[in-house]
This record gives sequence, structure tokens and C-alpha cells, in this order.
Amino acid sequence: MPIARRWGKKQAEESSTLQIAAHSDPPAGSEILALCRTRALPQLCRWYENKENHEATLSLQDVLPLPALAPAAIEYRHCLRAMWMCKEGRSTADVAKELGRPEGWVARCRNTTIDEVKRPREVAKYIGEYETRMLKGGIEPFRSPSLRRQYMGDCVGMYEECVAAMPWRQAVLRKRNYQTGEVTITNVASSRQDCTFPSLRTGIARLDSILQRIKAEYQIQDPGAYLICNWYPDGNTNIAPHQHDFWSAILSFGASRVFTLDWQPLLLGEGDLLVFGTQRHSVPKMRSVEAGRVSVAIFWYPERLKADASFSISVDPALAEAALAHGSFSNFLGNAAVEQLKHMTLDVGGRGVGKYDDDGYRVDAGEDEDTGYLSEDRLMEIALQVSMLEQ
Repeated sequence: MPIARRWGKKQAEESSTLQIAAHSDPPAGSEILALCRTRALPQLCRWYENKENHEATLSLQDVLPLPALAPAAIEYRHCLRAMWMCKEGRSTADVAKELGRPEGWVARCRNTTIDEVKRPREVAKYIGEYETRMLKGGIEPFRSPSLRRQYMGDCVGMYEECVAAMPWRQAVLRKRNYQTGEVTITNVASSRQDCTFPSLRTGIARLDSILQRIKAEYQIQDPGAYLICNWYPDGNTNIAPHQHDFWSAILSFGASRVFTLDWQPLLLGEGDLLVFGTQRHSVPKMRSVEAGRVSVAIFWYPERLKADASFSISVDPALAEAALAHGSFSNFLGNAAVEQLKHMTLDVGGRGVGKYDDDGYRVDAGEDEDTGYLSEDRLMEIALQVSMLEQ
């Protein structure tokens, strides 16, 4: 039985209207206290991933668990982090204490060059290459994740507002080459909906305010930072384990769901903010969950402080006026931009973009990997949207 769902905008709005009406008033003090107590209660969570059933007792006040990785992968991470901390001027004793390593081990890392550090097979090649570039660029490699519970305090109606207001579309599966990191965007329908915003603004005022707060607190300076939002209508929707070669800040709204980070489960609830780097992560299926969840994710490259390139579009005024008169100006502008970009050399600093698969559209019951990568066509679309907004 296919798991793909195609939720129309009308159904989303009808569903949301009823739920928003039911939560139109802010919670009273006693309700807030009851909510805090509920978050502290342990829950037996069951989920399905990698063709296996799992369960664990979790709560919405748990701290981040330690990663469940092979010793070689942990040592590689620690080595790059030790080298970075030493470059930042921290003492050998301080680094050893933070990493839980002997001082002699840290001293050896201090005296090792970056190119001498051998990547173990347990670390994907593209991840190793990315983290090495970060270290060489003076940026923290293998960024430690952070979890801030209830970062957005008043989330009443936020899930319903996102479902009703965001431009959802059918999400598709993606395939990754774990040697090169290249992502192929297929035409296979996934079990969820998604949408993209070319900047950190959605048009939902209180959400945009929180996004700007995250941008300031985490010093997000990437001019290309963007949003990908995922809508999981129920517990049968998922995203399979995958890794990004960029950083992520994810806000959760709606039903609590298990989120795995480096193979360890944690329960994310309303308003929780999770920030991480290249750690492997997923949202597994929880078939007992009937309610929906929306995640709002900021994706950014910490090393990118300016745009990779810029371009201007030159058009014949008469042709532009004719296109406006026929309601085809956006297509006209897009075609003109494509012609200009054909002659540009774009240096993306080792960062990858996706490509489209040539297969026909079909429904598949396989698990979903959402890499956050954008296709070249989508990058063009976003660039044009931003340019037109600036004009």
C-alpha cells in the first residue's frame, strides 16, 4: 500500500481553521504549569526505522544524548575538534577535559597537521572533506549540537497557522552518492509535504521574529541562508537517516516526535530548537501518532559570508513591455537570466547542489532522505525571487 499522501491546500485550511479556533486564547497560568508537568512525564515511544522496530522511554525535558558512533569515528571528530580548540588558544589540559581524552593524546593532535589526519571508513568522504575545509578555514569542525527546550514559548496555534499559510507541495525522495556527496532529486513522491523560503522570512509575523532571534544568537551571516519546512501530517510520515554538509537550526511545532541524532533518539516538542552540524539525523515513523508536526529549518553555511556571485539582467524594454502585457514577464525574466548565467563561472567553495533524476513521476514506499540540497533549477528560482523582491 503506497504511503505517499497528497494533501491539498483546501484540506489543510479546513483542518487548521477548526484547530485554531479551539486554541484561540493564550494559556492561563495553571495551564502553563500543567503543560510543564506534562513535558516532564516520561513516555514510552515506539518508532520504526531501517526496517526495525525500536522503543525507548523519553521525555520532553531530556538533554542531548551522547552519539552512538564507532570509536574510530568519535576519535576522528575529537581529533579535528582538538586541533581547532588548540588553534583557538585553549590549553592542552582544557581541551583534554572537554573531550575526555588524555593530555598526551591532545598534545599529539596539536603537533599533527590537518592533512596527516586519516579519515576512517565510518565517516563519509564528503563529510570528512567538508569538516577538513572548516578546520582549515578557522571554523569549528563537527559542531557540537545544542538543544534548547521551548525556545519559542508561546506556540499556541503555531502548527495550525503554518499548515494553513505555507505554500506546501508534494515532497520527493532524494538519493545521495556518499563518496562525492552529490544529491539526485528524484520524481518519487515522499510521505510528507514541504516548502522552501529563499530567506528567513515566512510572512508569519511571530515565527519570523523567532527566526531573526535565532539568526542573531547563532551569528548566521550566510547571505544565502534559507528555510526548508516539512509537514508530517501524522506518524506514518518520516525522513530517513542522512547528513548535511552545512549547519541546521530546526524548530518544531505540533505533535511530539522522535528525532534521532547520531543514531540516538530524543523527543522534540512544541517550540524546541535543535541546532547541529553534520551529524546524521532522521525523523522516523511513529505509527501511533495521529496528529501532525511541522518543522521549520534554517540551513546555512557558516563559512560563507558573502554571495558566491552576482549578476544583472539586461532586457529589451519593448520585449519586456510585451511580456508584461501578456502576463508572461516572470518567464521572460527567467529566460533572460538563464542566458546571462550560461557565461558565468560560479565558485561554490566545494559545496554541492542537487540534480534532477530523469525518471517519471511515481509513488514509492521506500524511506525518505531529505538532504536539504537544492537543485540548480531551484537555486535559479530562488535567486530570481530575491532579485525581484529587491527591485
